Amino acid sequence: MGTGGHNVPLVKTDLGFRKLTPRECFRFQGFPDTFKLPNIAMSHLYKQSGNSVSMPVIYRLANSMMEVFKSIEIKNKKNYWKLVDWVFNESLKKSYTNLLFTL
Repeated sequence: MGTGGHNVPLVKTDLGFRKLTPRECFRFQGFPDTFKLPNIAMSHLYKQSGNSVSMPVIYRLANSMMEVFKSIEIKNKKNYWKLVDWVFNESLKKSYTNLLFTL
């Protein structure tokens, strides 16, 4: 999505063409409807949705990485898995809730 509103995605409806809303753009990136968008200019929201990562893709990549980690032999597995689970959960939470504010 570009700056200045000239590169906003359009959708064809029975009534003609219309711009996608910022909320619809975030839905395409996998954000739930409960995700609170900041009260900023729509042009900035379009830019942020275009610069964001697709959360379902990141989630699947992280799960695949976890499967690889789990297949590796570690001497102290108990503490290792506590750490890996904590890092995975915390990084996923932080990336999901703070994504809009990291341009």
